[in-house]
Amino acid sequence: MIKSKITQNIYLILNKLRPINRDIKKNFIEFNFLDGGYLDSFEILKFNLILEKKFQIKLSAKEITSKKYKTIAGLTDIIYKKLN
Repeated sequence: MIKSKITQNIYLILNKLRPINRDIKKNFIEFNFLDGGYLDSFEILKFNLILEKKFQIKLSAKEITSKKYKTIAGLTDIIYKKLN
């Protein structure tokens, strides 16, 4: 799967959990969904489960707590590496 398709799927998942506003859409790839408090703790758990099911991967605790995981670009990289 190519990175743009992964990013598109992440967008759709996040938008389903909580609608994404125009400001976030403009720079979505650099959007920090964790530090900005975009998702609450339950939504983060649900997000992880949906990601794992959608991409048929298992995210480790190390990956979930990494600096890369906080942004869409970093999360896309993590998923891309797991798929390839």
